[in-house]
Amino acid sequence: AKEPDQALSITACQVGMTAFWGSIWAVLDGTGVLGNFAGDHGAWLLDETTRSQYSLQGLLYSGFFGGDESLRLVAIAAVWTGLITPAANRVGE
Repeated sequence: AKEPDQALSITACQVGMTAFWGSIWAVLDGTGVLGNFAGDHGAWLLDETTRSQYSLQGLLYSGFFGGDESLRLVAIAAVWTGLITPAANRVGE
């Protein structure tokens, strides 16, 4: 590696940009600006029942404890991306 001291700052920038664009996507999709692009729940942020399932807490609960098999892989991916990948990068650094 040309700049081994930059691993932490590069990871921080990648995580920050992912969070930024993910939040933009969530607001646009959750308020219905994107229409039915994401399926039948275009304005999920405005509906209490879908909002509680599509939020991070609802996703983790439904995926791991609620028995919703379709959300289990999404919940695993969220945990992997949010916890395992940054921790592994920090240890590997």
